Amino acid sequence: VAAANGLPGGVSASWSGDVITISGTPTATGTFNYTIPLTGGCGSVNATGTITVTVDNTAGTASTTPTLCVNTALTNITIATTGATGISDDGVAAANGLPAGVSASWSGDVITISGTPTATGTFNYTIPLTGGCGSVNATGTITVTVEDGTFTYLSLIHISEPTRPRL
Repeated sequence: VAAANGLPGGVSASWSGDVITISGTPTATGTFNYTIPLTGGCGSVNATGTITVTVDNTAGTASTTPTLCVNTALTNITIATTGATGISDDGVAAANGLPAGVSASWSGDVITISGTPTATGTFNYTIPLTGGCGSVNATGTITVTVEDGTFTYLSLIHISEPTRPRL
């Protein structure tokens, strides 16, 4: 085997017992079309192939950790991702630990959490990324409280003077 062409950095090819072994840890992402010239036989023969190296999945921190009242629209929460091609339960309300009425969706390397919570409590959500490399979750907390009632008390007091007999 002559020198391999087109392998990603950190990856090499070797030959033993009529078998080419490609091994190593790639140091770059992308699509690599490789050619390995075979030597010692008749003619010119190459072993060829493609290696695709994807970036590790990552999830940033939530843009906010809100506390809001039940039945109040949530200001969208965003979480940046890399490597992933989606999330588990995309668009499903109350999935992944989100409150009822709230869902998460993924598009263009961003998770967007939106909706109107219809349940109270502290919701620690865990949203698994799909595709890409590695097992990574986007996490955060949403706290939903009971609406504070505002009451106006109106008290009427009627004071009358005692009736005096007529003379």
